Amino acid sequence: MAITNIFPTPIYQSHITTNIDHTNYQYYDCGNGHISYSTNILNNYPQLQQQIQQHLDSYTTQLGYTTNTQITTSWLNLHKQHGYCQLHNHSNSIISGVVFINIPSNSGKFLFKRNNSSNDKLFSMQIQMDTTEQSTQYTGNEYIIDPQPNTLLLFPSHLQHMVTPNNSTQERLTLAFNVIPHGLIGQNLQNSIEFRNSTP
Repeated sequence: MAITNIFPTPIYQSHITTNIDHTNYQYYDCGNGHISYSTNILNNYPQLQQQIQQHLDSYTTQLGYTTNTQITTSWLNLHKQHGYCQLHNHSNSIISGVVFINIPSNSGKFLFKRNNSSNDKLFSMQIQMDTTEQSTQYTGNEYIIDPQPNTLLLFPSHLQHMVTPNNSTQERLTLAFNVIPHGLIGQNLQNSIEFRNSTP
């Protein structure tokens, strides 16, 4: 007898070359960190945007999708000592991503959190079954990534994620972005819809 895993959550990770000068931008204090006022950072770095788009195409192709995608918004996150990012997900997008740029040692982990709704648990939240100390993909409530500089991460936008506090004395810098479909979707269906190029 064997277990068959169905409907997995795909996380894409790859090395990427970055050349962003974050000192060119102004930031606002969000309480636990700083976010760039600009939400179209990648417009100023066309080569980096092209790199990311190639990875997006690889991600969706590997998953079996033929729909094209487009990046809509992109912004910088700056976390000084003790700065962090609270648990959240991204609305108005299908894929979200982050590029780890300046990641000092001990500057925080990137965590994905399981959705707490009952239909996202293997057996349900109403019955909390006992588990072994070693969590599995079925029993675990979080997945931790140790960020490395020049790493790209892509994931479904509905997936909850957070960043633990920066315990170093140096600044931690990341680029985040959102993605939607591009072009005509469901062209063989009566309820097809067209997504056009965004103009931030």
